[in-house]
Amino acid sequence: MKKEKVDRRIKYTKMVIQESLLQLIKEKPIAKISIKELCEKADVNRGTFYNHYQDVYDVLDNIQSKVSKEIIESVTVYLQSTKKQITDFSLYLFEYLDKNREIFKILLSKNANGDFIDNIYFLVQDTVMKDWKQKNPKIDDKTLKMMFHYIAYGSISILQLWIENDLQTTPEEMSIFMNQISEFGYSKYLIVN
Repeated sequence: MKKEKVDRRIKYTKMVIQESLLQLIKEKPIAKISIKELCEKADVNRGTFYNHYQDVYDVLDNIQSKVSKEIIESVTVYLQSTKKQITDFSLYLFEYLDKNREIFKILLSKNANGDFIDNIYFLVQDTVMKDWKQKNPKIDDKTLKMMFHYIAYGSISILQLWIENDLQTTPEEMSIFMNQISEFGYSKYLIVN
């Protein structure tokens, strides 16, 4: 019983420190956030902070790792499911992002350290590339990698635009748009001749 109580207190302390850091990142770049300032915001002493983290970047890394893990789990569940429609996955992804919009807005902001997108890209790349290779053994790795890069960075750019600019577009509308762009390219929307 005592161990459970201690574990709960540790979880609570970490949560308060993480939430406090996110609030501070809304106000200024992480490089300008001191441990003293973070401890005051979280209402914890420095000793408690150092029991759990090395510095403010360690706190941010823990937050990013948790979010990255959730995204990878979502991708893995999708790839293993019997529903293989990309529309299902993109809708699920946009709904997830919408539900967690505030944290993504902070993690994607210039005030965070800027490597969140690259970390997500590389984590998702490994999972998706293995799945694609298994299902398409005749396509060479170079082609699969180029396809993934094109799809991933295009999708990431759309997601960032949606999150960072608070676009008043529903997850359903975003999913439809992304799927139409993926399937038909820009020709469905633009006249270029």
